[in-house]
Amino acid sequence: NIWFLAKSVVMNWIVPDVVKEVRLALSRQATELPHVRYFTPISEKTLPDLEEGVWYLNAQFVTAEGLGPVVSFKFQIDTKAPLNFNIISTDDKTVKPKIIFLTTDELSGIDHYELRVEDGDWINIDKSLAGQQYQLPTLKPGDYKVFIKAVDGAGNSTVSSTDITVIETINPVLLKFVMIIS
Repeated sequence: NIWFLAKSVVMNWIVPDVVKEVRLALSRQATELPHVRYFTPISEKTLPDLEEGVWYLNAQFVTAEGLGPVVSFKFQIDTKAPLNFNIISTDDKTVKPKIIFLTTDELSGIDHYELRVEDGDWINIDKSLAGQQYQLPTLKPGDYKVFIKAVDGAGNSTVSSTDITVIETINPVLLKFVMIIS
């Protein structure tokens, strides 16, 4: 179930000496019978410029004893990044601001998200936390650029950013007045 970024694939396999013929079929189904025949057995096939999605290379060996079983090699191609998205700041004035972010990927799905504040290191965020308020690390008062990177199952990514301003908050002080009446 691994997704690949490349649209061209090179498949190879070991051909035993007893094999007289190799049959192949490139298909969207694992059940398609191999119909392209190589009477001189090949051990490698380049599949150029494939469309995105799930593919199968179905192979079968032929020996002097007859047809062997059909074996399917599944591979998946996704070269498109996740959809663009916005980051919403829900309370960017506190020292622990919260944001909301969410996007989708049509083929391989979102694998994970990453967060970076300014030029800091990327921090992994589990995809289950998307779509709900996510609390950023504690920030000192100031202006910040926050980046979220959505990474799909093939490794494609889309980055979105937002600006956050953190201001110093003053804790309210309760004043007591005492009235003395004489």
